[in-house]
Amino acid sequence: MKKTLFLFSLLFTLNSEAIIPFALWRDTCELNSKWTPQWASVVGYWNLNGVVGASIANNEAIPAAIGAAGTAKNAGSSYAAGKVKSVVSFGSTTYITMGNPASLNGSGLSEGTVMAWVKHNGGGTQTLVGKEMSYKLQIQDIGSGLAANFYASSDGTGWTCNAPATSTVAANTWVHVAATWHQTNNFQVYYNGVSQPLQYNCSMGSSGPPKNTVYNFQISGYDTTNEIYTGLLDEVVVFNKALTAAEILAIYNKQVNCNY
Repeated sequence: MKKTLFLFSLLFTLNSEAIIPFALWRDTCELNSKWTPQWASVVGYWNLNGVVGASIANNEAIPAAIGAAGTAKNAGSSYAAGKVKSVVSFGSTTYITMGNPASLNGSGLSEGTVMAWVKHNGGGTQTLVGKEMSYKLQIQDIGSGLAANFYASSDGTGWTCNAPATSTVAANTWVHVAATWHQTNNFQVYYNGVSQPLQYNCSMGSSGPPKNTVYNFQISGYDTTNEIYTGLLDEVVVFNKALTAAEILAIYNKQVNCNY
């Protein structure tokens, strides 16, 4: 009996990730201060967790792990089994708005990173996340499929710069999509931690940082129901720092095998 108690006690002094049930261990796949690069630079993080199978009502609160909480708009979204715990499955008119919080103002983001796990089901150009006429990440119809494109505007009236990838985001499969911007360096787009060739290079240069506009920050679409995203989305994050290629790859590598 003493030997059994000793072994039981010893197990609980070991590294917790090595002994806790696998379902709980996977929770560490969510961004946190223990492993996430540039953790202090996260200004918005929505893990989009909920009860799998539950519908999301119009005006339902969508909590934020960091930053401004959101409000779901229009009926038709639901929680589904996803990449890291549960995800949101967006309908044809649904989106999440965070309003216009100071932490997500383009004028405070002379550099930054936006990323999400994406599982789209085809269709036309769709905006994943951002603020219209400030900055946004979308998947754009390039004829052969949907390719990621990051836009930024320094004046709030037209897009100063965008970075369209030449290769497409595979449909009906999970792809980690990220984009970085910097006032003096070229924009970058990443799929699954790998920097993608762009149709052309672009940087904000002397134009200044993205403009803060009256548009709300949204997940799915812009200015309410324009360019609505229809598909699954998970782990939406905004940093106020342009992550390096190695840092983006580290996030991808941590989460790639976290299927629920």
